[in-house]
Amino acid sequence: MRKQFIFSCIFLCSFLPGLRAQETTDSDTKTTEKEKIVIEWQVDEFEYDDIWGLGEAEDSTPSHASFTIPPFDWGWGITFGNSESTAGIRFNLSDHHVKDVKGFNFTFWKPNQNPDYRLKGFSFGLLGTNAAQLHGIALTGLGPVAKEMYGLSLGMAGVAFERFYGINVAPAAMIEKQSIGINVAALGQAGSDFTGINLSGLAQGGDDFTGMNLAGLAQGGNDFTGINLAGVGQGGNDFTGLNLGGLGQGGNDFTGINVAGLGQGGNDFTGLNLAGL
Repeated sequence: MRKQFIFSCIFLCSFLPGLRAQETTDSDTKTTEKEKIVIEWQVDEFEYDDIWGLGEAEDSTPSHASFTIPPFDWGWGITFGNSESTAGIRFNLSDHHVKDVKGFNFTFWKPNQNPDYRLKGFSFGLLGTNAAQLHGIALTGLGPVAKEMYGLSLGMAGVAFERFYGINVAPAAMIEKQSIGINVAALGQAGSDFTGINLSGLAQGGDDFTGMNLAGLAQGGNDFTGINLAGVGQGGNDFTGLNLGGLGQGGNDFTGINVAGLGQGGNDFTGLNLAGL
């Protein structure tokens, strides 16, 4: 049964002091003329659940029902619902086919599909954030998922990006293609290219690591360039720079200063190579 969203007018009435309230009666509910005007102007009628984007299949046409305070086209405001484009402060249960948000965005349920989503500002997703691009600060309970992230990312359970530029802190991090900046993962990091400072509590694995790479247990990948420290061992293709493995080192080419607590194994060693055994 479709309902008029009456209580939105409680907030909107203060912005329309020039309208006189005249009582009118509908078949199901009683509302003022002022409220009726605002309702029809803003969102007409819709199911209550639709304002949060609930009750629709993932591949169905999303509802973008929402209302904004103030109700005028000022280019900003406080928005409630699954608005497609918003500037200001926005509250939504689950984002579904959102395109553009500038400002502060708060969601409280797992996100739906958002292939064209561009968010600039601050994003809080209790059960995650799903977007094409995130610019700014992303704080999530499960972790943000995005093609590109620019800024500061904090994920309580983990993060997944195609490209990341900035500071990333999470229990686990997965970068499919490229990460430039500072990556801190309590468990581990896996991806393609890491450039900058990469800290992992347990291990690091990927293609190329460039910069300062620290792993509590081990490092494994293709090329490590810079300062590479592993609590237990290092294994990969080429190590260039300062390479320290708590127990051992194994790979193809080692160039620079290579120190292993027990032993070293590989093809070519160039520079200063020290092994306990």
